[in-house]
Amino acid sequence: MSSFNKILTEIILVFAIATPVIPAAAKDWSDRVQNNFTVDGKHWGFGGRFYFNYGTSQMILRYKFDDSWASQYRYVMKSDPGANEHWFRLQHKDIRFKEFFWNSRIEYRIKESTDDVFRFRPQTGFKFNVLEKAKVYYVIEPHWEYNFGKSRGRFKFTQHFLGFDGKLNKNVTLGSFIEIDTNDNWEMELAFLGTRVEVTIDKFSRLYGGKNGQSN
Repeated sequence: MSSFNKILTEIILVFAIATPVIPAAAKDWSDRVQNNFTVDGKHWGFGGRFYFNYGTSQMILRYKFDDSWASQYRYVMKSDPGANEHWFRLQHKDIRFKEFFWNSRIEYRIKESTDDVFRFRPQTGFKFNVLEKAKVYYVIEPHWEYNFGKSRGRFKFTQHFLGFDGKLNKNVTLGSFIEIDTNDNWEMELAFLGTRVEVTIDKFSRLYGGKNGQSN
């Protein structure tokens, strides 16, 4: 089966899995579309997030310390003047058991127009193979937030992700997902589509440049 046919099959499979979700989210469905790209090496990586029908974009710089610890900086650009933000994140991979995982993540967000916030947003879920080069996943991220201006902490909302990742080749992964946001009472507030493109550059060096990235 060609790479295109594999990706097409994976897309159909994900939407088949998501069919029960879409009617439930219909009244809260948004025309917003989130598009993500990343370019990752062994330690350093960069990327971006751009939207259709939503006035925000992000530029992302990340550093992976080892197989467990990673950090990230995001410059968040908003359409409102003076509303840009700086986000700092530290993540630790806590649990891996077959298809199940749990990551601990903390964030500090510096906001130009409103109060700074601290967030604890663990990430947990399942990822499992459905085809030779494809994974389907469900991920949930509850957000607890402390607002420094209001001196108040609270459970704010939760993000849910249902999607797939399919390897186009050894270096490129394509994905699509549905994000559903629920409020502090676990009531649905928003649902929209997203895409993801990931390129791994250290694999390019091994594939084309020998063991040390040098020409043979």
